[in-house]
Amino acid sequence: MPFDHREFLISGLMPAREINLIAGASGAGKSRFGIQLGGAVQAGEPFFGRATSPTKVLFVCCDRGEDSFKRSLDAYHLPYDTFKWVTESDIPFGLRKSRPFQILDWASTKHPENRLVILDGFSGLVKNINDYSEVRGMLWECQSLLRARNFNLLGTTHATKIKTLDQILNPRERVLGSVAWGAGAEMVVSLDAKDPKDPTNPLRVASFCSHSGAPFQLELQFSKLGALELADPEQDLLDLFDKAVPIRPEGVSRADIQESGEKLLDGVSVRTIDRWINHALETGIIRKEGRTSSVRYFRIIPS
Repeated sequence: MPFDHREFLISGLMPAREINLIAGASGAGKSRFGIQLGGAVQAGEPFFGRATSPTKVLFVCCDRGEDSFKRSLDAYHLPYDTFKWVTESDIPFGLRKSRPFQILDWASTKHPENRLVILDGFSGLVKNINDYSEVRGMLWECQSLLRARNFNLLGTTHATKIKTLDQILNPRERVLGSVAWGAGAEMVVSLDAKDPKDPTNPLRVASFCSHSGAPFQLELQFSKLGALELADPEQDLLDLFDKAVPIRPEGVSRADIQESGEKLLDGVSVRTIDRWINHALETGIIRKEGRTSSVRYFRIIPS
């Protein structure tokens, strides 16, 4: 029986049975991002405003021991049973320096109930990250396993260095190593410090690039408890407007926008939709025709 290609673990972000990557420099918050994403998916809670499909998670620490990972969970004030996790010492000795395919094969065989595997230290399992053929072949092996066993992969990788925010490139070009990394992944998230010169600055910029959607950015910050959160809770609304107001010759009604918004943002309020529409009208994203119940909204296409 074929799988439904419209199935998502995270609405509009993470399609099922695909390879997804988080790229960032050391200290950017890749592991924190992965832990937080895993906790949200495991509990079926929204992830930065997007609905998730409740899915059992297995977090695999390829380059850290149990004590180190427990200290991370302690720092983030998370219980040890947030999701199933294994560390380097739990991986059979003969597999610790293996290819990612073999680690995923072991993980999905030993823990078949966990349909999202988060592989922390993914790129460290590849002998030559700059070799296009090696990286592409490895990703193809992993992708075949995901589809054969119906599970999902989120892997952490290192990113190329940047000097200022203005120099952030397409996230697919930020993954350290061969361009095959970006080409072979369904979604790539690059996580960068807002001010690379100030290591104490809690602001981060997450750039999302998916094969099936337009790229966008979110500005995040570390909370006092160490969690990543939206720096501005409403910033994501305008980024999603392109999806919520499709280009139709006949325009769309307010009810159409409300329905689309509810699919994209879990629990979006009527007040928020109104503020969303007003801002789009003021900034020239859409125009309005008609009165009261017959009002239609039309996208303004830049010339």
